[in-house]
Amino acid sequence: MAHGNGVSVLASLTVPASRPGLVFRPITPRVARRVAIACLDATRLSPAGRAFWELARREASAKGPAAHAPSPAART
Repeated sequence: MAHGNGVSVLASLTVPASRPGLVFRPITPRVARRVAIACLDATRLSPAGRAFWELARREASAKGPAAHAPSPAART
């Protein structure tokens, strides 16, 4: 791609912030998608898993109630 030989469609979250030689163009109309996370037993999450879970919950909360993830202690 960096040599001017290709085109790719990627989600912006998958691309590093800066890539010399690459040009990024938004797709219009904008495409939205829903992403979910789940675990079988929140009490058994590793420290990294717990940190990710909490980060995801904070990000979802910032986007509004429709995007809010349930508490990791919640059972269905």
